[in-house]
Amino acid sequence: MSWAVLPTGNGRECRLSRSRAPLKGSFGTRKLAGYSRLLLGIPTHRFRSNDIPALKSDSNPSAISVTNPSKANGLPIFAQGLLALLAILSLNTAATEPNVIRYATIDVPPMATADPGSPSGLKGLYADILDDILGKRLKRQWTGTLLPWKRAQAEVQNGTSDILITIPTAERRAYTLVSTQPVYEESLHVYTYKDHPKIEEIRKIKTAEDILRLGLTPVTNLGNNWHRENIDAAGIKTHYVPADENLAKFLAAKRADIMIDKPSSMNRLIENLKLTQQIEMTPARFGPIKFHILVSQKSPLASSMPSLNQAVEQFVKDGTRERLAAKYLRN
Repeated sequence: MSWAVLPTGNGRECRLSRSRAPLKGSFGTRKLAGYSRLLLGIPTHRFRSNDIPALKSDSNPSAISVTNPSKANGLPIFAQGLLALLAILSLNTAATEPNVIRYATIDVPPMATADPGSPSGLKGLYADILDDILGKRLKRQWTGTLLPWKRAQAEVQNGTSDILITIPTAERRAYTLVSTQPVYEESLHVYTYKDHPKIEEIRKIKTAEDILRLGLTPVTNLGNNWHRENIDAAGIKTHYVPADENLAKFLAAKRADIMIDKPSSMNRLIENLKLTQQIEMTPARFGPIKFHILVSQKSPLASSMPSLNQAVEQFVKDGTRERLAAKYLRN
C-alpha cells in the first residue's frame, strides 16, 4: 500500500492511497508533495500511523479521505489546492506512463541472454532489436527479465511485464496487441536423432499431416503455442518438457522421434550440450515463421501502439531487420 499524506487548512489532511502496485513514474506522490511543500516554504512533518485515524473506504481504496489529526498544520487555500492537484497528477502519470518498458523472455542465446553490463540486463538479437526500436526510435528505456517461457507469457498476460517477442498465435492475440510488421523471421527445421529408422521420410516432411502419416511423436517445450496450434491440432501426440535443454536431451535419448525448432538457437544449444553426434537437423522445415512484438493489453504501452508500429515499419523498411538478423544467424 502506498500513501501520500498532504496537510490542509483548519487542522485537516488529504490522505491519498493506491491499493496495489508501488507508485511509478518520475516522482512518487510523497516525493512530489515534499518538493511542493519546500517550494511553498511549508515545514515538513512525518506522522505515525496512529496519528491519523483510518477513515479510508474499504469499498474504494483509491479514494481521497480527509481526517482531523491533532498534529496537522494549517495552510492557505491555494496551497491546499496546489498540493492536492500535484499529488493527483502524480498518481495519474504513474498509472499511465511507466519509465521503463518490461520485456519478458527465456534465456536462449543468441536471441536473448543475461548481460549484467548492459542497461537492459540482456544481450542478443532480441536485445538489439529492442535497443533499436524502443531506445533509438522511440527514446524509451526497457529492461529484460529471463523466465521460463510459460511464466514469461503469463507475466505479459497479467500485465506484470509489457512485451514479448514471439509468434502471434491465436492464444497470445487474446491478451496482447501485435506489431503490424514482424521484427524477425526464421524457418523452423525438423530435427531427429541419428540413424532414425524413418530418416529418409523425415527429411521430406512438409506438413503436419506428413508427421501424422508417419506415426512420429514430437517433443517440444512448455509454452510452445505454435506447436499446439499447428502440430497438435492435426491430431499428433506430443511430449512436453520444461526447457529447450531438456528438449534436446529428450530427443538424443530417442524418447521422441522429432522436434521442430529454430536453428539459430537450437544448433548452438546442441553444440553446447555436445549432442552433435546424436541429433541431426534435416532439410524439412516449416515457415518462415514471423516473430512480432506483442504488447500486453494491460500495459500502458498499449496506448502507444501507433508510434510503436511506425517505428517497427521504419525498422523493416530501412533494412535494419535484415542487418541485425545476419549478425546472429548461423547456418
